[in-house]
Amino acid sequence: MNNPVATLRLQDAWRECDRNAYHLLRACKLLKPLLPMTGGQFEQLTDEQIRTLDQFVLRFTKLP
Repeated sequence: MNNPVATLRLQDAWRECDRNAYHLLRACKLLKPLLPMTGGQFEQLTDEQIRTLDQFVLRFTKLP
């Protein structure tokens, strides 16, 4: 039995996961030079680095 509503929901969820994974990998590449990070380094992050770290955390939590 094929449920078109369930299929559309699954496709939408897949696209969202794919989009989150893309941004997560992008953030990983940008953060790699900073890792491993000490507390002192964390306190010295630029605004751009903080935005990238925030993006990583947000995208990570959205993936199942």
